[in-house]
Amino acid sequence: MIKLTQHLHKTMRNRQNGMTLIEVLVALAVFAIVGITLLSSTNHSVQGLSQLEERSQGLFVADNQLTEMRLKGIWPETSWQSKTVTFGNRQWYVRWQGVNTPQPQLRAIDVEVSTTPFVLDSEPNIVASLRTYVIKQA
Repeated sequence: MIKLTQHLHKTMRNRQNGMTLIEVLVALAVFAIVGITLLSSTNHSVQGLSQLEERSQGLFVADNQLTEMRLKGIWPETSWQSKTVTFGNRQWYVRWQGVNTPQPQLRAIDVEVSTTPFVLDSEPNIVASLRTYVIKQA
């Protein structure tokens, strides 16, 4: 009886020494899925950071345009005006227009910043837009 128990114990121990091919394949599949998920997550994070950087720089450009107009005391026209600016080693396309308000001495200024030129028949890639108000000096 003791020899039979020892033999069964030895046989079971020998079977559990290694992993079967199916177990190895399942483990590899799990690792592959986890790896792909991590890679995808990292890719989305990098894209998000790139868009955040572009938007932040675009807001700087828009704010600079508004500040320049305030310092020069410009009363904005109600038609779009535009110019090209270099900021952060990059070309930015800026446009602005005045928007009438119910108060004739008060006008809104809309500024839009794009990474592509403002062309009549195409949609610009607007990365930032700001609105502020100015009072006409007497």
